[in-house]
Amino acid sequence: MVYLASAFIAVWLLVTLYVAYMGSQQRRLEDEIRGLEEIVERR
Repeated sequence: MVYLASAFIAVWLLVTLYVAYMGSQQRRLEDEIRGLEEIVERR
């Protein structure tokens, strides 16, 4: 039973880390898009 609980915790930890990573990547890409839109507007 301890192994099952450990695996459950490990999986949720990995899912949480993955979601946090994807969120940071999305924010970075949104910032980059915003910057590119500003460059295009200036032209």
